Amino acid sequence: MTNNINDRLQTIGNNANSNWLLDDGLRRLNFWMFMCLISSYGAGYDGSLFTGLLTLKPWFAAMFDFSKGPPQPTFIGVIGLSGVVGIIAGPFVGQWISDRYGRHRAMIVASFVAIIGGILTIITLPEPTHQRNLFICARVVISLGGGISMVAAPVLMTELSHPRQRPVVAALYQCGFYLGSVVAAWITFGTNSWASSWSWRVPCLIQIAPFVVQLAVLWWCPHSPRFLVAQGRIDEAKQVLAKYHANGDMDDELVAFELNSIVAAVASDKDNHSSFKELVATKGNRWRTYIIVVLAVVTQWGGNGVVSYYLPEVLSSVGVTATRTQAAFNGGLAVFNLIVSTSAALMSEKLGRRPLFITSAVGMFCSFIVITALSATFAKTGEPGSGRGVIAFLFVFFFFYDIALTPLAVSYPAEILTYRIRSKGMAVSISTVAVALVFNIFVNPIALAAIAWKFYLVYVAVLLFFLINVLFLFPETKGKTVEEIQVLFDGANSPDLPELSYRGSDSNSLTDVKA
Repeated sequence: MTNNINDRLQTIGNNANSNWLLDDGLRRLNFWMFMCLISSYGAGYDGSLFTGLLTLKPWFAAMFDFSKGPPQPTFIGVIGLSGVVGIIAGPFVGQWISDRYGRHRAMIVASFVAIIGGILTIITLPEPTHQRNLFICARVVISLGGGISMVAAPVLMTELSHPRQRPVVAALYQCGFYLGSVVAAWITFGTNSWASSWSWRVPCLIQIAPFVVQLAVLWWCPHSPRFLVAQGRIDEAKQVLAKYHANGDMDDELVAFELNSIVAAVASDKDNHSSFKELVATKGNRWRTYIIVVLAVVTQWGGNGVVSYYLPEVLSSVGVTATRTQAAFNGGLAVFNLIVSTSAALMSEKLGRRPLFITSAVGMFCSFIVITALSATFAKTGEPGSGRGVIAFLFVFFFFYDIALTPLAVSYPAEILTYRIRSKGMAVSISTVAVALVFNIFVNPIALAAIAWKFYLVYVAVLLFFLINVLFLFPETKGKTVEEIQVLFDGANSPDLPELSYRGSDSNSLTDVKA
C-alpha cells in the first residue's frame, strides 16, 4: 500500500477532473487560492519597493535635507524598520481574527488597513523631516495590514485547498513574494530616470492595487472547512468541501474522507480553550515550534537579508555604483528568484521537503563562503574580477535559497502545525521573521558601513547552524494529508484518522468530469 496521498487519491472516488482547468469546482477553488497568493505578492512588493527607493534620487531629496549633510545610515535604517514594526504585532491580531471570525475575514481587515497605509505614502509635504515622518507612519500601517494577512492567507490556502493540490499550492504561496518583487523592482527601474516626486510616488501608489482587489472580492470567499468544523458547523463544512472538491457531490467519497479526518483531528483537541502556551505544552508541539522559529530566523539571517534590503550598498561595495545599473540588477535578480522558486514549488511534492532543505542548506553555506572570500579580496585589492565574482555568486546563493526557503518557509510550518495551534504557530513564525528583519534593516547598514565584508561571517555561522538542524530535526511530510502529518510529531497521542478505502491497484476511481 502506497503512502503517497496523490497515489491513494487515485483509488478513492472523487467527482473532480484530474486537470483543474477542466473542472468548474477546482477553477473556483484556485481563484480563491490566487486571492491568498496576493497577500504574499504584497509583501514582496513592499520589500523590493524599499530596495528600489534607495536608487531614486527624488526620494532621497524628499526625505532628507541635504543642506545638513548626507543621510545617515541610522535614518535609512529607521525608514526600513518602519516597514517591519507592524509585522511584529499584526500576526497576533490576524490570529485572533482568524480563529474567531474566519481566515478570509482577517484578510479583509488586512487589505483595508494596507490600503490606508498605501494612500498615506503618496501624500507629499514640503518639509523633508515631516515627509519622512509621514512616510514612516504610512509604512507602519502597511506592515500592520501585511502582518495580519501573512497569518490568515497561508492558513486558508492550507485548509481549503484540494488534497491533491495542497502541497504545490501551499508551496507556491511564498513565490508570490518574488512576483511582487519583480513588479516593484522593474517599476522603480522604469521611474529611475524621472526627476519629479512621481518617480517614487507612482511605485508607492501601485502598491495598494492588490489590496484593493482583495477587498473587493474576499467578501464572497468560503470559510475554511476546518474552521467551520471547529465552530460546530459540520454541515456547512461538508457543503464547502463538496462544492470545491467534488463539484457539489455531497456523497463524494473523498469529501466523506476529508470531513471525517477533519472532525477526528479537531475533536481530539477541542475540549479546552487553545492558548499560546500550547505551542510548548507537549513534546510534539515543542518540536513543531522549534522548527518554525528556526525557519523564520534563517529566512532572514541566512545571508539573504543583507542583500535583499541593502542591495545598492552591497553592489557599491564591489564597484557597481551607477543607480540605474543597481536598479536593473535588482530587477534581474527578482526575475531569477521568481523563476527558481516557482519551479521548486511545483516540484516540492515530487522531490520531497527534506531533499530540498538539505540541498538548499549545503548550497547556501558553500556559496556564501565564496561571496565572503571574494568580497574580502575586492576590499583589499580592488580587483574587478573579484567584484564580478561576488555578483555571480549572489545568483548562485539565491538559487539555493529559492529552492527551499522560498516555497517551504511558510507552507512547511502551515502543514506541520495542527488545526488547534496553526494560526497561533503561524503568528509566532511571522513575528519571528519580523524581529529578525528588525536586526537586518537597522543593524545591517551600520555594520556594512563599519566592517563591510567581515559582517558576512555572521551569516556563514547561521547557515551552518541551519544545516545541522535540517539534518537532524526536519521530518519528511511528502505524500501525507495535513491530519496525517500530525502522527509524525505526536505519535501515539495523535487522533485516530479514517483510512482511505482502496479498490485495488488496477482501478482508478478519479472521475474526470468536464464542468
